[in-house]
Amino acid sequence: MLPLLLTAALAQDAERDGVIDALTLRFDSRYDNIDGGRERERLQNSALVAFRVDTVAGVDLAGMASTGDDFTSRWSTWRDLRGGEPERMALSLRQLYVQRWFGAVRAQAGSLSPVKGAVSTSGLEDLGWIDGVRLEGHHPSGVTVEGVAGSLTDIEEPDLFLRRRALDYGEVELDVALPSGFEVQSAYHQLGGLPYLKAELGWRHEDPLGTIAALRWEAGLQLADARPLVLVQARVDPAGLLPIDERLRDWVALRGMVRRVDPDYGPFGALSEDFYQFGTELHARLDGDLEPNDRLGYSVRYITGLSGELLPRLDIALTARLRL
Repeated sequence: MLPLLLTAALAQDAERDGVIDALTLRFDSRYDNIDGGRERERLQNSALVAFRVDTVAGVDLAGMASTGDDFTSRWSTWRDLRGGEPERMALSLRQLYVQRWFGAVRAQAGSLSPVKGAVSTSGLEDLGWIDGVRLEGHHPSGVTVEGVAGSLTDIEEPDLFLRRRALDYGEVELDVALPSGFEVQSAYHQLGGLPYLKAELGWRHEDPLGTIAALRWEAGLQLADARPLVLVQARVDPAGLLPIDERLRDWVALRGMVRRVDPDYGPFGALSEDFYQFGTELHARLDGDLEPNDRLGYSVRYITGLSGELLPRLDIALTARLRL
């Protein structure tokens, strides 16, 4: 925790001087139980520092450091309840890039953050990285076009200074915001020589206080072998449907998701947000805020397999965050 405390102190001084444009500090702790404790039962922590700095000529410098030892993992085990050794908890600088807006076009270069739209779950894990360049154009009609080229060669090395790199990733994505809360995305990805097509349809119902309900359908196809990915997800904020104090409306959100990822879909399938295992799974998640300023939250997640011999999983987590 000492590096986090030092970072927070330095950042607060910089923020007062007008240097730091945005800063996020986050700490998570969870209980993780796989297969009723027969496979894994452990207590884990994770930490994250993200920042954006105004430099010169409209150029921003942004970065993110996190714990975890690979692309989709940010957790370190501090106590193994089945007798294993604890893991060292160390921050690695995963992302560091410059960006600049040219009117409605944003250009980025460096170790980039994967960008996912409002309806995307099966896209790349947002705490991962793409070492390369991105161009993103926004039209007032609600159309966004994005192109990315770079490297996803070394997904086992979170430290951007140590990663191996080769030009093996490309992406072109079209995002269209439609009336009545609908959004459509389509994308072509190339990763490690395998081509992928994706399509997504999302819908959100909101009131002035936030999202009340959301539905999401996503489908992907690995073109070389015609291997599919399918995801259907629903979210409901029950408090938003009731005539109660608005301060309580962020306390409870319910999510349900069914995901099918073919075992031969390829590496892209295992790099998505919250990925657990190949096959067909049912996810149920309860989360929310424990205080009105979004500084303390909780989540409870249960995963059960609907195909083959997939292992069930239970996670109970607390999150503390500070945003400047």
